[in-house]
Amino acid sequence: MSSVFNIGVSGLHAAVTRTSVSANNIVNARSNPVRPASAPPPANPDPAQTEFQALKVYQKAVEGGGTQAYTRPVTPPAVQVPDPYAEDGSGVSYVPNVSYEVEFVEQIRAEHAYKASAKVIETAKEMDETLLDII
Repeated sequence: MSSVFNIGVSGLHAAVTRTSVSANNIVNARSNPVRPASAPPPANPDPAQTEFQALKVYQKAVEGGGTQAYTRPVTPPAVQVPDPYAEDGSGVSYVPNVSYEVEFVEQIRAEHAYKASAKVIETAKEMDETLLDII
């Protein structure tokens, strides 16, 4: 039965990772300006102006049961948006590649995954209790 608990707990961890990464993406969606991937790095970078890199969560099955969540950077890292006040006068700026719609759906998926994993643990506990009652 412990493998069932491991499956449930790994699912909880994956759901928490999904929620955390999504929340971080949303909070930083309009953070410091981002250079396009094709732009050369600045000559004198300002350490206070770190560029945010949005992440995406992926999951893979673990041998013996369960799941593991891992992150990868979103590509492209930045998208172009209209900005009449752009410093370089081009009329455009670059912001982290974060879609609010995608992130909200990701949070809903994480919520459902969390509930399902909690139900797996609850059911395994009930099965253990029933088995002990029979013995």
